Amino acid sequence: MNIRGNYKKCLIFFGTVITMFCLMASYNGTIFQEFLREQKNQLSKLFTLRELPDSFFSNVHENITIVTAYWDLGTFRKGKKMQRTRHHYGKWASIFEMILNPVIVYTDSSVFQSSMENYRSKFTNKTMIYCVNRTKFWPFQLTEQIKAVFDQPNYPKFYPNTFVPEYSASQHMKFAVMLDAVQKNPFKTPLYSWLDVGYFRDIVDDKRYFRLIPPPGFDESRLSSNEISMKQQNKTASDIFKKNLVWVGGGMLIGTRDNFIKFESLYQKAVNYFLKQKIMNSDQQIIYAIYTDEGRSSLNPNVELQTYKYEKYMSSTKDKWFYLGYLCRDIIKY
Repeated sequence: MNIRGNYKKCLIFFGTVITMFCLMASYNGTIFQEFLREQKNQLSKLFTLRELPDSFFSNVHENITIVTAYWDLGTFRKGKKMQRTRHHYGKWASIFEMILNPVIVYTDSSVFQSSMENYRSKFTNKTMIYCVNRTKFWPFQLTEQIKAVFDQPNYPKFYPNTFVPEYSASQHMKFAVMLDAVQKNPFKTPLYSWLDVGYFRDIVDDKRYFRLIPPPGFDESRLSSNEISMKQQNKTASDIFKKNLVWVGGGMLIGTRDNFIKFESLYQKAVNYFLKQKIMNSDQQIIYAIYTDEGRSSLNPNVELQTYKYEKYMSSTKDKWFYLGYLCRDIIKY
């Protein structure tokens, strides 16, 4: 690492900050704050130690394989005012450039495939990318049935959960591809994690390598998940689906191969069960409904969840939706 060169850059940086402070502090505080944030990001990148030993890139030292996927749904509405585009997912996926764990990627987009090949170019020995026909998996074979549910008169609209059938199917797909990944088991790790492409969207500019490790108190007999709100055991599936209720987030799950295999079977049974009742939503509502009194009676789940509830002092994120991931994030200092 060129210490002398970085020292000179550091002097230039602080000289720039002092000069700009004199010029801008009394002129426009908002602009000045934005300037400082940008300089902080640049300084973080400057002193990032990227020169890791080759073995970090080529050998599997980690005990968790990460599985992720992107299905090209084009541009769609998210919530009341937001939109999601291909650009969003492409940008968020750049975090995989910094993840040391072995990664398995599924997509139906050749553009996304190329992007992930670029992001994982230093990790070719521990990366598998599958560009597939999504209709070969069971969730995308159900889009017409899902659409029929959403088209019912007065069925509640939550964008995109109960508005875009393909979005609903894409959320169910995480368990179908998890099953495929753990059955292939290319990296022979004892644990697997589902990770949404956008899970670490808030740190895509943080150029520090990290790995995901099991969270504190991890119970191998269960699937670890991120608790969002308190579960109410007596809630009906209809209420959960039609009010868009959430117990645990679907952005990240951690477990053994055997538990993911069992859970995929349970989850697929649940999707078909709720479709017959003419209700549907995303994976988060499916999971909630499985573990209520009604769901336990009807579906008899053979895999239990271990939930992690947001604790501010335990995490570097202020967003409870991403708590589990930051709890597992181990930044490499080298």
